[in-house]
Amino acid sequence: MQDETELAESKPTRDGTLEKPTSIKTMAYESSLIGEYTRLLLLLSIGPLAIGFANHSLKNQTGFLYLAACLIVLSTLVISSGYQTIRIGALGLMSANVFSCAISPSDISGIKDSGLPEWSVLLLLFCLILAIIFETAAWIKSNPQEVVIKTLAWCLLLIPAIVYVLAAPIFDSIWATLEGDEKNLALRNPNWGVTNEAAFRSAKLFVFCIFAYLGACLGSFLNVAAYCIPRGESVGLRDSQCPDCNSKISRIDNLPIFSYINLGGKCRSCAGQIPARYLIVEIVAALIFGSLFLFELVTGCSNVPSMTILHQGILWIILYPKWPVIGIYFFHCFLMCAVLVLAIMERDNQQLKPTFAISTGLAFLISAATYLPIQPIPLFAHLPEGLSIELKPWIEQLLKLLVGGTVGFLIGRCLGISFSAKNLPMLTFAFLLTGLALGWQALLQVSVIFGVAATIYRYLPHNPTRSGCRLTTLFLVAIAIHHPFWKTVADWW
Repeated sequence: MQDETELAESKPTRDGTLEKPTSIKTMAYESSLIGEYTRLLLLLSIGPLAIGFANHSLKNQTGFLYLAACLIVLSTLVISSGYQTIRIGALGLMSANVFSCAISPSDISGIKDSGLPEWSVLLLLFCLILAIIFETAAWIKSNPQEVVIKTLAWCLLLIPAIVYVLAAPIFDSIWATLEGDEKNLALRNPNWGVTNEAAFRSAKLFVFCIFAYLGACLGSFLNVAAYCIPRGESVGLRDSQCPDCNSKISRIDNLPIFSYINLGGKCRSCAGQIPARYLIVEIVAALIFGSLFLFELVTGCSNVPSMTILHQGILWIILYPKWPVIGIYFFHCFLMCAVLVLAIMERDNQQLKPTFAISTGLAFLISAATYLPIQPIPLFAHLPEGLSIELKPWIEQLLKLLVGGTVGFLIGRCLGISFSAKNLPMLTFAFLLTGLALGWQALLQVSVIFGVAATIYRYLPHNPTRSGCRLTTLFLVAIAIHHPFWKTVADWW
């Protein structure tokens, strides 16, 4: 990695001579006045710490790791220009060093027995954070925009995983040690350390990633479906191809989210820009599957009214399958994905095809009619006791679907006319599907949220191309807002 880029050509001066090419240097802390003062602040902070750690290392044979960390950060401050790769690598080593010391200070660094103050570790961590911030800013300035965007995208994917698997257990251990909560420490399993907790969290994260990436794969398919269905083209019997040059996309370039980031949003064949909407839809679908996994699947459908929570967690729900819970999870995921397809087609100003509406409606109707646990809300829930009637389960299920679909159709029609929907059939069909899948009670709650959101959107300043073209998208947002608090609202009702 180079920190200096020379100007491509010389510039003539006023006297006619050619000015020698100048070099543009990217320096970590000297590129601005704030950076220079920050470098001095870090030097003043790290200097005494290094002396203190060296003194304790010589006398008590402790604090060697802290001393090494201080020397590393001092070297990055002294060598403030050039050698950027070395500096960033040194900061990485320092990060691993400090956090490894902090996992168990009494065993690794001997901080409790050496007389080293606890605030010295916190000060060292503060200096580390500041150094990383300025090194990151310098790296961004010295690299092309495409490289920076690609790296930031990968960081958005990897940093949450690192925080969950490594940082959370480490900071939990640090906090317990610093607080000295002997009661909680005594309750802990002595054979269950940070390494075991990190391994356990890695397994849970891996299962979560499988479900979330399944949503991203479905989102990639939804992009194709939203494009082909209104045009009457085949969905499953066509190759993935570039929208500009129509060249076939290879398998390695057809991985949802990752391929878009790796290619920088461009086609490998023609270097044409691939619309960002493909990436957005894949991310939204991944968020649907991932969020429902967290607050619905592994909680045993704790957000769904009329569900008795017997088991929770990945082990008891997935590895020992609870099929009613798993069925409800996928049923709700497919509902939101169906509404997402409708929102995409509405944005593209496409009309709702009768064949698509009939096939999708029948799929939800047959699923809910043949597997009763998938729609557990009783038909007469939230009504006075005098209005409830004892019916056979299959008759109640059919009436439940009939009432939900009818209420969804009527409410969607009325709200669509009230808010001047440009594509009224699309919005009405989204309401109808929601009534079939969630029941008339949940539909009323979602409709209230949608009405508030549509009213706010109606009075926002917007250009003519955006006016009235986002109602189905707002309806999807209303479902997403309602779903985690479904049981809470139902109990209050």
